[in-house]
Amino acid sequence: MKKLVIETNKLKENIETIQSFCQGNTLIAVVKGDGYGLSLIPYSAFLLEQGITHFAVSEAKEAIALKSDERFANATVLLLTPENNPQMLKELMQKGVTLTVGATAHLDLIATVSKEAELAPMVHIKVDTGFGRFGFSYRNEQEILDALECHGKTVQITGIFTHYSCSFEPKYQLTKIQDEQFDRILAKVNEKNPELFATLMIHSANSCGALLYPNKKRNAVRIGSAFLGRLPMKSPVKLHRLAYLEVRVLDVNFLKKGDNVAYGNTYTAKEDISTAVIGIGYKDGFGTTKLIDAFRFIDILRYIYTDLRSFGKKNYLYQGKYEILGRVGMYCAIVKNDGSLHVNDIVKADCNPLLIDSSIPREYR
Repeated sequence: MKKLVIETNKLKENIETIQSFCQGNTLIAVVKGDGYGLSLIPYSAFLLEQGITHFAVSEAKEAIALKSDERFANATVLLLTPENNPQMLKELMQKGVTLTVGATAHLDLIATVSKEAELAPMVHIKVDTGFGRFGFSYRNEQEILDALECHGKTVQITGIFTHYSCSFEPKYQLTKIQDEQFDRILAKVNEKNPELFATLMIHSANSCGALLYPNKKRNAVRIGSAFLGRLPMKSPVKLHRLAYLEVRVLDVNFLKKGDNVAYGNTYTAKEDISTAVIGIGYKDGFGTTKLIDAFRFIDILRYIYTDLRSFGKKNYLYQGKYEILGRVGMYCAIVKNDGSLHVNDIVKADCNPLLIDSSIPREYR
């Protein structure tokens, strides 16, 4: 059977490393995307065991799943995405989920639902400083200050945050601009209501931002991909890259020189070779990649440069072992067999856990 294996010793070390590096900041574990592919509940439970009590998700169903588990009864679960469905809002409030507010109209809706439900939900105010997705615009200072008036009436404002758009940048430039814009808002909030401001959880940094640009003006950081050791930049601290697939060898074959492999004849044997058919394919998420998330022209050039450098290079099943021949199929991948692989052998395969189908069991070891 195929399994996604999570090495708990490596995960624990990553958590401890980040806790030490970010000492003085509350760690908000971002467990969106089914816990970055590690399975939401068991992954979050492991983090909870390591002393992490704040979690953030992107979908309402994830927030409800966490708060429906009694182990997270006293944990803070922040829904990062504004929810505008009244019935869902009511359920989130009843579960004790902390909501994100990013617009006056949304705050008014929350106020209406909370009054009907006779609840005063906790909320974090989201400020858009340049990401262009959710949040009060940093330009609309008065709108943000007006939102503070709801505290203690229809909502309990417990945090304020923003989101970096280029936190992985090699130089502190775009992120610096966002920090300055956020700082101006924070100063206004402090001036308006210093007593409330002193109690707020303030966060702006995701994994890359927390490691590259520690900002002592904030008291919390959102950590997601760093726990998995899977960052889009070189980490300033040592992190283990987590999770691999465990899969079965379905068959072994022998090819003559000139024989073709896989759809489209994408590989032609240059000599007589032995091959092995591995029971994993793109329907499982293996061999797939996410879309290029380049933003600036210079970033696109970097992707092109990286692709050119990798052109013609061999792909391997796991850490330079077992060359993959041809394209990965829907159900199978074919590798060059050095003679060590036999039918029913269990082998490791590299993967991005976030892309691996949820039907494949996750095993914590």
